[in-house]
Amino acid sequence: MSFICCDAEGSHDIVAILENRLTKTIREHFMNRYTNRERAAVKSVVVDLNAQYIKFIKVLFPNARIIIDRFHIVQLVGRALGNARISLMKKMNDCHCREYKILKAHWRLFHKNSADLEAARSVYLRGVSEYMTQQNALDLIVKNHPQFEKVYDAYQDVFNALKKKTGRGSLMFWKITVVRVRTHSHLHLEEEHDSCS
Repeated sequence: MSFICCDAEGSHDIVAILENRLTKTIREHFMNRYTNRERAAVKSVVVDLNAQYIKFIKVLFPNARIIIDRFHIVQLVGRALGNARISLMKKMNDCHCREYKILKAHWRLFHKNSADLEAARSVYLRGVSEYMTQQNALDLIVKNHPQFEKVYDAYQDVFNALKKKTGRGSLMFWKITVVRVRTHSHLHLEEEHDSCS
């Protein structure tokens, strides 16, 4: 797989296309083509979630702020939420209960911005075969499964921070949130009970 670098601030021109993504190749490219002064003038570097990049960026660009690409953050937390939902469904003994049906047939509710959920108007939920608001359907799951609620809340935190472009965009916030989402979806859901309401 190639490494592509472009000027994100100015012209958006491609700066380099390297034959691979190996640390050695990338470091040599920037060390050999740019002076220390030029590299020190770089203010920010946008990367995906490849941990190898973060390790050497501070060496190559000592004054640069590291920014994680939004697409990769959304993709990561979306997957974690999906994995948490599927894990919860697998733990349920009754695949005919309302909670299971909501998790299975209405998974998009969990990825929707919580502020956009319909809280007043009841609609017929296919699969569940009853009328309820979107908010009631979501509450039925998160209120009865506190570990899933933590994953859902972390997803909403990231979603809203990206949407509002708040000042919480630092690498540390993303590390904490990503770890929080990963932890709750992969480890703590094992404590969740099999029951349905």
